Amino acid sequence: MTAPETRMAGRGADDEIPVPLSRLQRWRWQDVCAHPGSSTQHISLSYRIGGSLDVERLRTALLFVISRHDALRIRIRGDARSPSASLRPVPDHWPLPLIDLTGLPDDLIPRTVDRYGERTAGQPIDLANDLPLRTLLLRRRPDDHLLFLTLHHVLTDGWSAGVFIRHLHAAYHAGNPDLLPRPRSFVDHVIHEEQSDARRYDRDALDWWRGKLAGATLPPRLPTTADPSGNPLDMLAQSAELPRTAASRLRTFARRMSASAFTVGLATLALLLRRRTGTPDSLVWVPFAGNRGPDFEDTIGLFANRLPMRLSGDEGSTFEQLVAGARTVSHEAFDHGDAPFSVLLEEQGGDGNSSPQIAFQYVQESLCNVASDDDGELSIRFEDFHVQAGTLDLAIYLLEVGDGRLRCWAKHRTAFLTPEEGRRLLKEFIAMMVRLVSTPSSPVIDVLGPWTPPAGDGALWEDDHDRS
Repeated sequence: MTAPETRMAGRGADDEIPVPLSRLQRWRWQDVCAHPGSSTQHISLSYRIGGSLDVERLRTALLFVISRHDALRIRIRGDARSPSASLRPVPDHWPLPLIDLTGLPDDLIPRTVDRYGERTAGQPIDLANDLPLRTLLLRRRPDDHLLFLTLHHVLTDGWSAGVFIRHLHAAYHAGNPDLLPRPRSFVDHVIHEEQSDARRYDRDALDWWRGKLAGATLPPRLPTTADPSGNPLDMLAQSAELPRTAASRLRTFARRMSASAFTVGLATLALLLRRRTGTPDSLVWVPFAGNRGPDFEDTIGLFANRLPMRLSGDEGSTFEQLVAGARTVSHEAFDHGDAPFSVLLEEQGGDGNSSPQIAFQYVQESLCNVASDDDGELSIRFEDFHVQAGTLDLAIYLLEVGDGRLRCWAKHRTAFLTPEEGRRLLKEFIAMMVRLVSTPSSPVIDVLGPWTPPAGDGALWEDDHDRS
């Protein structure tokens, strides 16, 4: 038994035990307290379940996963400076709402699915009263369901969503789930982290970050007609898919550069910010999965960190040079990712509001731990995700959606960009990648020409006619 389970033994059915919060969790809790009643710290993914689904069996499997992962049963109370956490007993029942869409016309189903996805992702989770997850099941056909999984980012991360769905699949198919391997406790990880705090957050690591960020400034606001006094939590999502030939060309270029699609996207965003603002370099947030170590690979919890990348967008350089520079910057940052940037902010008296407000993330379909059943009885496959961008002004995601396709997905504050400006910015980001990976050895300014505001939807496709 884990330490929390041992302490739970012999207690009443409604008893709770106090547990510690990690440094990262306490930092994220500050944002929750600054925006009470909001959904700024939610991660929501959808999974397509194919085959004959036993809903009650799925509900039982969900409850089993909750019982095995203590991070899914933690309650948090208190203000930003002194939160307190406790571990709740395993609930007796798990609510799994089922919405049947089989009676809708086919052309209305996608729009209806999107509305339910946005609603379940945006409905606030109150960590003082609710468990840090929510599930919703949509039935599109008798053998085609969508499972929406929403997790609270104070207690979990994106990697944990993959762990959750993999363990859910195993529990659903296991004759006796109790015989499945038991994952390590996240609370055990936090206790170990506190005991080794001095070693993990040593002065050398913080000094390295100070040197990298010395003299860096946040990029100025992008040119906009948006009203900056608008609701700071009013967010808008935009999405567009890369043409298949462009996605294939991007991957080929990345392999030749010993890089990744993530690095290509990161270099493109730095260049876009340089062209839009005129600043010589930019600070961009990048999520880092964290060093879980082999003992905690199957543990649900908050291991992820956000790292600031200081990137150049020199238009006189070739795109090959910019990607190579982004690759070096990201590798160095990940090598020092164990020292959370929140530590440096705390030392400098910051509260997180002085941190970069633009983020980039690459979401690999394989990292979502797609689970499928070889005998064809049931399959669970990653479909899509909806993420609340926290208090960021702009977040851009490059998402694998299967069959070699890549989708760009952006979320921005309406007080930061108007809806039309956000749409144009996303299309410009994609258009730049399409052109630059086609001519990566020439100076960027020769490939793109001087920056002018994008004009019309056709700009996205003029170098690539595959619109599939």
